[in-house]
Amino acid sequence: MISGSSELSSFLERLRQQIDNLAGNTPIGRHLVVDGDNLQKISVKFYGTPDNWKKIFDYNKLTTTELSTGTLLEIPQ
Repeated sequence: MISGSSELSSFLERLRQQIDNLAGNTPIGRHLVVDGDNLQKISVKFYGTPDNWKKIFDYNKLTTTELSTGTLLEIPQ
């Protein structure tokens, strides 16, 4: 139970930090792989540049750059 304003301030700060941590781990979107997709094209779609393909690769714990049609990828922030 929170009894004083100091405790309330401390509690609210911890809560804000937890929310910030969760927001940083939430993907900005999802992409269903279609025929002809590759990581660079998907990177352009979400980030405007092909250079962030590795970010998508790592976030989804992929083991190959070959994408299978129907795979659902999460797109990190």
